[in-house]
Amino acid sequence: MTLTPVQKRAAMKIAVDLAKADRQIHGAEVSLLNDCQRKLGLTDDELEMIHYLSLQECIEVLEDLPESEKAYDRDTSLETLKLITKLGFRIIKE
Repeated sequence: MTLTPVQKRAAMKIAVDLAKADRQIHGAEVSLLNDCQRKLGLTDDELEMIHYLSLQECIEVLEDLPESEKAYDRDTSLETLKLITKLGFRIIKE
């Protein structure tokens, strides 16, 4: 594949911006996980197990929560979305 100089610069710009976004999201993710781990009293081993859960399994488990805990989860989700937009990302429906 042969790229023009402008295409090469554009590809590099996209790669750099993606790396920056990944770093920002990862930093926010680590901070969120640490906060949740502390609030929920999870051990490091329990926290590691989240990587083995599917989103569908999580939804099924959370459907059985009492309404007060569902409200807490909704509030936490809303705050996460606010953080994502505060970091400069846009959430759009395709």
